Amino acid sequence: MKRSGVLFGVLSILASVFGIAAIVLYDQREYQSARLAAAAYPSTEEGFVDQAIDRWSAFNREPREEIQRARLPVVIAFDLRTCVQLKTIPGRHGGLGGSPIYCFDNQTGELVYEQTAVD
Repeated sequence: MKRSGVLFGVLSILASVFGIAAIVLYDQREYQSARLAAAAYPSTEEGFVDQAIDRWSAFNREPREEIQRARLPVVIAFDLRTCVQLKTIPGRHGGLGGSPIYCFDNQTGELVYEQTAVD
């Protein structure tokens, strides 16, 4: 009787651990799916993403490759400007600092706003 109670407890703990692991892995898969779907930018947006990555790399002294691996660029296009937020991907190494935002003029491509003081 005592053995079956211990066995049931062990099995319950194992089931909980596997359940949590499945949730974490599913969450990572969702981020990767979103990253792949968001990777296809129109050419004008791709230029803004490249500028944002270059600026964050220079500001934070973080290699461009690390930024591309550990961050998901989120592009928001407005009538007069396009903004890029470099969101950190949970569970990834790297991604120092918060999620910077850079906004560019759609006509000139010039930087019109930046938020790099992120914690």
